[in-house]
Amino acid sequence: MAISSPGLGSGLDVSSIVSQLVALERKPLEKMQTAATFMQTQVSAYGQLQSLVSAVGDAAKALAKPTVWQAASAGTSDATSVAATATAGAAIGSYSVSVSQIARAQSLASAVFTAPTDVVGAGKMTIELGGYNVANDPAFTPKTGSTTLELEFAEGTTLEQVKTQINAANAGVSAAIVRDANGARLTLTSATTGLDSTLRIAVSDATGALTGLAYDPASGANPMTQTQAAVNALASINGLPIESPTNRLTGTLDGVTLDLVKVTTAPVTVNVSSNTGSMRDAIKKFSDAYNALNTYLATQTKYDEENKIGGTLQGDSAAVGLRNQFRAMLRQDSAASSELARLSDIGFNVQRDGSIVLDNAKLDAALAKPAELSKLFTTNDTANPATTGLGVRFQKLADMSTGTDGVIASRNAGLKARLDRNQDDQEKVNDRADRMQTRLTQQYTALDTQMAKFSALSTYMTQQLAGLSNLYNKSDD
Repeated sequence: MAISSPGLGSGLDVSSIVSQLVALERKPLEKMQTAATFMQTQVSAYGQLQSLVSAVGDAAKALAKPTVWQAASAGTSDATSVAATATAGAAIGSYSVSVSQIARAQSLASAVFTAPTDVVGAGKMTIELGGYNVANDPAFTPKTGSTTLELEFAEGTTLEQVKTQINAANAGVSAAIVRDANGARLTLTSATTGLDSTLRIAVSDATGALTGLAYDPASGANPMTQTQAAVNALASINGLPIESPTNRLTGTLDGVTLDLVKVTTAPVTVNVSSNTGSMRDAIKKFSDAYNALNTYLATQTKYDEENKIGGTLQGDSAAVGLRNQFRAMLRQDSAASSELARLSDIGFNVQRDGSIVLDNAKLDAALAKPAELSKLFTTNDTANPATTGLGVRFQKLADMSTGTDGVIASRNAGLKARLDRNQDDQEKVNDRADRMQTRLTQQYTALDTQMAKFSALSTYMTQQLAGLSNLYNKSDD
């Protein structure tokens, strides 16, 4: 195979000539690549913008929820006796609570065994939860929703194994073995407090000491001893008697949960008030989210006169329009509340740069009117848009901007389409330059070959003429 070296025959630097011409052909790539980098930066900027607008939408959505303005908190004068918590919509007010009895769970104990390893025999055991009627008519009524526990013990079952089998069933009763100087006793305790969680234990087909583990006052079969009776909690709220099977009162006061800890010697005051702290937090989160969006848009769309540098979205009509829409909405009115019509009424001071500074004095005054705040932010009357709450409006604007047909998605789609076209154009330039390089290399190689032939012919003719000259000179001699 012949070795080819372009320029060898002609003396021309063919590789350099071709490289320079191809580089000129690729020159448009520089602007294309710069444009692609800038567009990619814009895509990233819109990605960040999407996140910031979504954050404003989420904060506005919280303000548009009525439960935010119904938030309540509860406190007591003696939390060691009565604890209290409140949820949205709680009955606001002050309540005097007295506790005369704490709810307790029933406990039973067996006769004394020598040790937990004592064999109790074999048989069946049935354990139910329910309530007994008055003492003179101790009929048993199973507890609604409870499950009857049915156990079967094989011959040779020990006291310890009875305990283990009962606990493994996890059926509302716990078993334990209590040891003292006299020996070991099996104790059974209802998992829940109150008169309707009393135990009834029946033993059948039993042998040995298993028969001593029954308890049923209605039938008179009470080998086990009741060591603690089940009782309901007894209390009063503002003098009204209250009875509960548990020490947690959840439906007694709307939205308020009372935990009865111990019997009181004096009434405990429970105060339920509007939770202005959570309301303030919701407003501040919106203000912070809005300020973050405003700062970002201001930075991305501004032109730095001193350094002659524009922001990534400087001159971008979509970004500028979005900023103007949000700023304009800050100054809108809502007719929903007769007392609070605009955000400035609750302490939103809009600065020259578009950011929000909260006036705490105004905000405190507004927080004292949660019902009016709720109207200002949550009203959603499609028949009368003028009364639409500002929380609802901001949420709709954010959702519209970030939706699949929104301005951000549309701008992103446009930028990505331009990036695709830019990539196609770059590939065309590279393809054209590659083809040019191949063509020029072929042309210069052909020229080099021809020039090599001309050079060889020139050398031959020079040699021939020199020979003729020598012959002529000899003939003269």
